[in-house]
Amino acid sequence: SAVSKSSLKSSLEKLECYFTWTLLEEDVDLDELEETVGYQIKFFTESNIQNYNLMSYICHLKKSNEEALKNLQKAEEEVKKNHPDEIARRILVPWGNYAWVCYHLERYEEAQIYINKVENSCKELSSTAQWKIELPEIWAEQGWALIKWGKKYFERAKNCFENALKKEPDNPEFNAGYATAMYRLEECFYRQCEHETLSLEPLKRAVELNPKDTFLMALLALKLQDLNQDDEGERYIEEAMQKTPCSPYALRYAAKFYRRKGEVDKAMEILKRALTVTPDSTFLHHQLGLCYRNKLFQLKMSTRYPPQEQVEELIQLAIYHFKIMTDRK
Repeated sequence: SAVSKSSLKSSLEKLECYFTWTLLEEDVDLDELEETVGYQIKFFTESNIQNYNLMSYICHLKKSNEEALKNLQKAEEEVKKNHPDEIARRILVPWGNYAWVCYHLERYEEAQIYINKVENSCKELSSTAQWKIELPEIWAEQGWALIKWGKKYFERAKNCFENALKKEPDNPEFNAGYATAMYRLEECFYRQCEHETLSLEPLKRAVELNPKDTFLMALLALKLQDLNQDDEGERYIEEAMQKTPCSPYALRYAAKFYRRKGEVDKAMEILKRALTVTPDSTFLHHQLGLCYRNKLFQLKMSTRYPPQEQVEELIQLAIYHFKIMTDRK
């Protein structure tokens, strides 16, 4: 090949994109992640650049590089449609992914073309940059990817959003990412300890800056519930369900809120509504399984000799939903 494979690899490793962010295949369930990102593309219609970029990387990991290229074309279209004045800044990650996918398809000349495009764009944005440039948008995109990759990555995600916020402290998206990363970190590592309020202020600020984002509202509601502020939390949950009655994300967290509050029937009603929107969601089946299990405990606690038929039915329903979840994993 006219393009040297080893020099190409060395250039590729200098690019800022999903292939160089150390997102390891063994740390994630690819099918589950593909389902999640698919739902987000469908329901978060504002801008899907990041989701298409991530989907291209998932396709690559699933040995489907042609499909990866199709997702990158969609990412490129989204950049042109949603950010016509910022194409040079927003296109760097899709082009980096393009270069890597072409390399894996052994289309080395094409990979080199994309490397050159990244290099030219970086020079356009900063005379000193070659392949890398410290852009807050890229820090943020890396942060969102790391959040989706699971708990081993949450600390790195938080650091990415901190870097983005240093450049643009009032940016709504960067604040949303930082608050989400802090919430996830607390949920996994800081439960029942003095750190438990670390995400409260970031979540309040993120909700203030993103008044239409019902996903953030739901996270804030759950955090308030953790801190025994159920009434205030419920106001946010009700507002989220009112603003986006069909959003599977607002509904799933609302159901979790009411299940934890002990209102299991209300939680189940919300989960069944969410299942009509996303019938294959493993998360929703898992939550329904938990609700049936809760009902079983409530029944056993409330009466000394619970009707055996009712006990059996609740056990079977819980098993049914847990089994759907495990079969799809």
